[in-house]
Amino acid sequence: MFEIIAEHGNARVGLLKTPHGNFETPIFLPVATKAVIKTLTPEEAWNAGCRGIIVNALHLYRRGLDKIERAGGIHKFMGWKGFVVSDSGGFQPIKKFPSEVGNDGIAFSMPDGTSDIFTPEKSIEMQEKIGVDIALSLDDCPSYPYTRERVVESVNKTIEWASRCQGKRRVAILQGGTFREERIRCAKAIADMEFDGFAIGGLCIGEPKEEMHRMVEATLPYLPKNK
Repeated sequence: MFEIIAEHGNARVGLLKTPHGNFETPIFLPVATKAVIKTLTPEEAWNAGCRGIIVNALHLYRRGLDKIERAGGIHKFMGWKGFVVSDSGGFQPIKKFPSEVGNDGIAFSMPDGTSDIFTPEKSIEMQEKIGVDIALSLDDCPSYPYTRERVVESVNKTIEWASRCQGKRRVAILQGGTFREERIRCAKAIADMEFDGFAIGGLCIGEPKEEMHRMVEATLPYLPKNK
């Protein structure tokens, strides 16, 4: 899925190969949480140079996937000709709608008041059901500020959940908070799993910018350079 074209130190220029075309990286992905890029039409985003977007599987699921399926998938539903990455929904428990992280996944309330649960397997199934190009594994993202105990719990769940949804065109999310040893533990455990890529999660959620940079630097040496 990813081919390195050139590199200089830790910097890489690569080619991301997706069912909707090949795209040069590094690349910026505008957020389209509910399949809409705020203030821009898909055509305007494309003309501005955007080639990929990221949607949120849990938000889309809560609003029903039937319309997306009837349209022929997320690309046709949005009128988007680039590639689509979907976040699993692990970030949502620290957001606004009612949800709770358990051992088996994320329990949450539907708009009609009923309850449901996103397991690692169900999260991947829903993402692939709507035809995304790259699906992200379900993770446990702790709300900042957090205790070491909460971060250890988060890493344990994130590793376990990742092991249950390995596969092609899937990317594993890593956690570890601002604890270097937990970042490394998570990276070491997941780097050997069958994923096409890895995402450093749980950052830019309130921690100091210096900590964010430190955690990225601590994690990168333990991840495959060709993914």
